[in-house]
Amino acid sequence: MGPASNFDFLHYLPRMPGLQDRASNSRLLLEDGSFKYPALHHGNTDWVPYPVNAVSLFKIRNALGYSPFVYGQTARLMAQTPTDTWSNLMAVKNYIVSDKSHPGSGVPLTGISPGQVPFVYAPQNIEVIQDETKALESMAQKDFDPLAKSFLFGPVPPGVSVGPQSASLLFLGVKDFNDEESFNVQCPQACWVVFSEMAYPGWKAYLDDQPTPLLKANYLFRSVAVPSGNHLVEFRYEPFWWPWIPVGLALWLLGTLAICIFGLKNKKLQIAIR
Repeated sequence: MGPASNFDFLHYLPRMPGLQDRASNSRLLLEDGSFKYPALHHGNTDWVPYPVNAVSLFKIRNALGYSPFVYGQTARLMAQTPTDTWSNLMAVKNYIVSDKSHPGSGVPLTGISPGQVPFVYAPQNIEVIQDETKALESMAQKDFDPLAKSFLFGPVPPGVSVGPQSASLLFLGVKDFNDEESFNVQCPQACWVVFSEMAYPGWKAYLDDQPTPLLKANYLFRSVAVPSGNHLVEFRYEPFWWPWIPVGLALWLLGTLAICIFGLKNKKLQIAIR
């Protein structure tokens, strides 16, 4: 999320909330500086880029993101795969980029991506692989299709099969918060399901409210094994250090209290000596 701003988004950016409806289960490719609004400055009208945290305010999924950790991985994926492949993997359905031919107009170029990969899908074939570089080399081929074949970074949990899949699943987003997401997923058969969400450390997966292994697919994304039928898949941000925050806070409070008590007693002792 971008820095805090006192900018009145709702008043000055009436078009921005409308983008949320088109990007709820897909991503919007919003190029930094491409979307501008007129602002009066010293008697002159200037075209000012929309604040970078506007998409966060309206919960629009921006393909480029803002976290340095996430952006570094998405940038590497973008650099080493064809544009169409990257758009498919990121589930980009709409784009807003600057018009390089008319840079001063403030009017961006908008359109719909031709990609056919949904936000949640079950690939026809899964290949378990350990080498990220090798996977990226295969994904860099122009004929790479994540629906036909996806790469799963193991090890695969015991008792979970990996083989050809013919699942045509249905999904519905239920929750979409910064630290929690959930989807209703309906599969005609047990399958590995890939979610177009970043699998960076700290995220945990739950299947019907029970912990389930979360693997990384196609270099960057989350994948969960889902049995046949209708199931609730949840992702919660629970890094290993999360439970220690209350402990650290309690220790800090106790330490502060001990220092205050010790200081007070020491002051009384000095007064008594005098």
